[in-house]
Amino acid sequence: MTATARGSVAEPGVRIRQKSGLNRAILDKGWHSFELAVRNCARRTGATVRTVNPAHTSTTCPVCGHVHSDNRKSQARFVCTACGH
Repeated sequence: MTATARGSVAEPGVRIRQKSGLNRAILDKGWHSFELAVRNCARRTGATVRTVNPAHTSTTCPVCGHVHSDNRKSQARFVCTACGH
């Protein structure tokens, strides 16, 4: 989300100033403090908090765990190529 919008000499980026402001706002939020607050609330209610690696989460089947890019045909449609979920 915080990738640069500069582009290259041949194809310069657009709205670079707005993108840099957005990047600054995203990185300023203090995600560690947010995680601590969520864990504290979960501890009081008895809930479980799990942190996951975000890589391949949109193409991983929640039933069988199969990871493949063909699992996600579009943003709205997910069909596992291994188990059919």
